[in-house]
Amino acid sequence: MVDGWIDAIADAVEDEDNVGPAFDPFSHKLVKCTMADYLQRIEDAKSEIARMKGAKEAFEQSNPPDDADEEELATWNYAKELERQCKELKAEYADALKALAKLSKAAAKKKATDNDRTIADAARRELQPYFDQIATLEAETCPL
Repeated sequence: MVDGWIDAIADAVEDEDNVGPAFDPFSHKLVKCTMADYLQRIEDAKSEIARMKGAKEAFEQSNPPDDADEEELATWNYAKELERQCKELKAEYADALKALAKLSKAAAKKKATDNDRTIADAARRELQPYFDQIATLEAETCPL
C-alpha cells in the first residue's frame, strides 16, 4: 500500500502536463500522521521566507532621497543605490588602489627597505577613509 502511495505521489509531482487541481502530497493523512514534525518545519520555513521577503522589500524601499519625485520614489531601491555608491567609490579610487598594491608588493619583498615599508604604510593610512566608507556601505547592504 505504501509503495502504491509513493508511486502516486511521484507521478503527481512529476506530471507537468496536469492541468487539473494539483495533488498535494502533504495533505495526505499518512503524511500528516507520519511526518508531522517535518510538515511543521516546512511551515516554519515558509513563514521565515515570508518574513525575510518583507524585510528585504522594506529595506529596498527605505531611505529615499528627500528631493525625490513620485516617479523616482516608485522605482527607488536602496540596495541598488548602495551598490551604485560602492561602484563609484571603487572607480574613483581605482588608480590609488593599484598604486597601493604595487607599494605593498614592493614593501613585502625581502630586499625592501624601511623607507619602502614606510611609504606603503603611509599610502594605506591615506586610503583608510576610503576603506572605511566601503566597509560601511557593504555592511549596510546586508542588514539581515
